[in-house]
Amino acid sequence: MKNHHKILSVLSIASLSVTGCSNLTPEQNGAISGILGGGASAVILATTGVKPEWTVPISLAGGALVGGFTYVIAKHQADEHQKRLAEERARKYYANLSAEQKKSVGKKLIVKTAKTQGTAGDSVMMYDIKNDKVTDTVYSVKKVPEVGEKSTMISSSPATYIGIGS
Repeated sequence: MKNHHKILSVLSIASLSVTGCSNLTPEQNGAISGILGGGASAVILATTGVKPEWTVPISLAGGALVGGFTYVIAKHQADEHQKRLAEERARKYYANLSAEQKKSVGKKLIVKTAKTQGTAGDSVMMYDIKNDKVTDTVYSVKKVPEVGEKSTMISSSPATYIGIGS
């Protein structure tokens, strides 16, 4: 039983150590997370007495799920052009809203910015309405929500996705 705990601990530490590495592409992060997540679920299932004919497909599905979620977002340091573009778009969008619309969008906006070189998907940033600025982080995402939709894709609290802000 102790060996299973050691294996699970090693898989967990390995996953935390390599996922989110800035020198890996989102696809590489997703693949690593999927493999390690699938391995961890296999250890958990095996230690609880689940039959091998169930352990393998469940572990593979779990690995694919973990890898898929990790592929959705990769974080990078935003450059000045990305920050400036995102702030311009967010300010213009917010300035054109009515008082009622301003209440409904909430405190933060997710705005599309210039694509981060060498990444897949769209690049988005978080704009804080109260502080009138974007964060220093740009997120490469596989799929963006519909314009006007509230999302927690880059924050634990919902933010309104505005696309390019037009």
